[in-house]
Amino acid sequence: MRAFLSRRLVVTTLALASAVCALAPRPAHAQAQLSEAERKATARTLFADGAKAQDSGKYADALVLFEKAQKLYDAPTHLLHIAQCQVMLGKLVQAAETYETLKRAQLAPGAPEVFVQAKAQAEAELPGIRARIPTLKVELSPKPEQLKNLQLVVNDVIIPTELVGVGRPVNPGPAKIVARADGYKDAQLEVALKEKETRSVSLALVPGQGTLPPPVVVPAPADPQGNPRPEPKNYEPEPPKPKVPGTRIGAVYFPHIPLNGNNDLSLDALQHHIGVEFSFGKSLVRYHLTLAYSQAKIGVASIQGFRIEPATLGFGFNAHKTEKMRVEIEPTIAILNLSAAGANNAGFAALSSGIDVRVNLVFGHFHLGLSPVGLDVRWAAAGAALGGAGAGLGSAVDFRPRIFVGAEF
Repeated sequence: MRAFLSRRLVVTTLALASAVCALAPRPAHAQAQLSEAERKATARTLFADGAKAQDSGKYADALVLFEKAQKLYDAPTHLLHIAQCQVMLGKLVQAAETYETLKRAQLAPGAPEVFVQAKAQAEAELPGIRARIPTLKVELSPKPEQLKNLQLVVNDVIIPTELVGVGRPVNPGPAKIVARADGYKDAQLEVALKEKETRSVSLALVPGQGTLPPPVVVPAPADPQGNPRPEPKNYEPEPPKPKVPGTRIGAVYFPHIPLNGNNDLSLDALQHHIGVEFSFGKSLVRYHLTLAYSQAKIGVASIQGFRIEPATLGFGFNAHKTEKMRVEIEPTIAILNLSAAGANNAGFAALSSGIDVRVNLVFGHFHLGLSPVGLDVRWAAAGAALGGAGAGLGSAVDFRPRIFVGAEF
């Protein structure tokens, strides 16, 4: 009797457990999946359809079919045809990586011959594909470290800022380049890249309103007592201020061409001056000092001497400025100039003042100054020539162009 009751209890317990298992919902992962044989068969069908599309020149459709087949079953033949379609679609960068993956694939012993042939074909075709890939380098002005929230986009793909100024492989064809940063207008450029081409482009951002959205400022939450929590202070070092050049040294040449010859103070002769000029000053006002050798021919006498311009002030205005070049307009006034020259029975000494307008071109440390317009007004002179002597006060005017070539520090 006791054995019978035990058997009845076991049967009842198993029946209840079976009922509970039947009523309990099955988890999603318990659903049936494709078997290995079904995956291979489906991949084989997709591969055949892709081969037909590839033979018909429908490379985009064929690429989709080959990629689906590869997801179902990893096969070297799939990768080979994926790379070939990518090449035909101009995706040389992606094709090179697909070939590289196939080249590195490890085949199992006894792998099908078509797998071995696909791997060998990838190794043979990869160098030619890599040689066809163009290279693009993008330079920015100002430099990336001087820009806040910089965003560089090439063909709608955001490029890491670390790659600015670095040549990187890209697909041939049109490339749209856009640079954005806080406080600057968008800078964009479109280029057409050819196969095997190495291209370097530069984008200059100018201050203004761009399309980069402003950062969202979230107020700090208050503590339980209702006092706002202090915002963390993030240390942001100030960008280094560019060094302003203040000294120029170089060679200078300026002739004196008389404009009013019938004058006691006029030499009525062409004078040549060549020497060295020093310029000092970082702000609007600049001081100039000129020391020059002088030569002139008066009648039959050739005289030599010197000229000193110890008190010349210039007022420099930037007319155009880029990262590599600066154009400056600088009116100057020479308050006091001293000239002295002589030879044999001829000689003179003179005091004068002058004005000119200079155009200064600065390329890095190289400086070129041109003064097409300038006057020198002689207001006191004394001298002797051909047995005659004289001195006087008045005004004699000389036209004085000038050219300066030197360095800026």
